[in-house]
Amino acid sequence: MTEDRKLECPSCSRPIFNRRLPDCEFCGAPLPEELLMKEEEQDAIHEERTTRDALQRQRDRVKEREDRRRRRDSGDAAFFP
Repeated sequence: MTEDRKLECPSCSRPIFNRRLPDCEFCGAPLPEELLMKEEEQDAIHEERTTRDALQRQRDRVKEREDRRRRRDSGDAAFFP
């Protein structure tokens, strides 16, 4: 399948928005296997999201520690350890 090929349902010619679903979201017709996302592609997306979410949690923890340290060092009366 070429990347420039428009992904549309062969039954209703509407765009395919989610290649992980086996049926067309508009007409409900089963989509041909070649239009569906391969399991390896789905796994790669899941791994990427998992990594991105873990990195975001780590950034949030670092920011929170820095904020606490900044409040503590500034003598902010609202700081309670």
